[in-house]
Amino acid sequence: MTVDRTPPTVATVRGNRTVDEDTAVAFDGTNSTDGVGVANYSWVFGDGATATGETVSHAFADPGTYTVTLTATDVAGNANATNLTVTVEDVPENTGGGGFRPLPDTTDPTADAGRDRTVTTGTAFSFDGTNSTDDVEITAYLWDVDGDGATELTGPEPTYRFQNSGTYDVTLTVSDRNGNTDSDDVAVVVEPADGTGSDGGSDGESDDDGSGPGDGDGSDESDTDGGTEVDADDGASEDGTDDSETGGGADDGSPGFGVAVALVGVVLGTAVVRRSAR
Repeated sequence: MTVDRTPPTVATVRGNRTVDEDTAVAFDGTNSTDGVGVANYSWVFGDGATATGETVSHAFADPGTYTVTLTATDVAGNANATNLTVTVEDVPENTGGGGFRPLPDTTDPTADAGRDRTVTTGTAFSFDGTNSTDDVEITAYLWDVDGDGATELTGPEPTYRFQNSGTYDVTLTVSDRNGNTDSDDVAVVVEPADGTGSDGGSDGESDDDGSGPGDGDGSDESDTDGGTEVDADDGASEDGTDDSETGGGADDGSPGFGVAVALVGVVLGTAVVRRSAR
């Protein structure tokens, strides 16, 4: 009795190929030969799936590179195998009407709001979200500047001016075209601009140079009051012309006063002469 120890000759399966994902691919091992006869055809597709038969088909669900192995076994148990490589590509999904979109992407982007900053009030500066990344593409940059949950700025490098001093936690949220999102915060310390106070520089300058209403008017009033007081002291209170003191100016040295005195003297002299003659 002759024992068959010769393995089959496995068919040269059509060579390496590139196919689309989720597309059925035909494999054919019918050209395999053996002196007695091939009893079994076993296929291993490299993605966890297997099949048996001279001809089979298989669809690869995910993109990637797969090694497919065909093993042919004869009735005596002798076996031989051959391999081929199948490259599976990602294919856009048909959305109808001739449009296509990529298959769903579930990978979140990575947001990067940039380094912490220190700026002064009223000074324009730019945020920097350009180091944010995604496996496909970032389609939106949304900036919440004041922490209220609303978007004040958009874009990777928006410009902003803070009008009030303080520390602000600014949030950048990025999203990709499939709606995956990620957020990152950046701290911005806003300091008052040089030479300004809480009410602005103009009020402080007015207080310092004395040009305000209180300081300027005070000096003017001091001079005016002094003049008024001087005028009052040099006036009626010192010149004796007030009717309440003189009775209308009888002692002002006028000629009428001298005549009256002379007449009084004449009358008194006449009286004396008459008294002597008696």
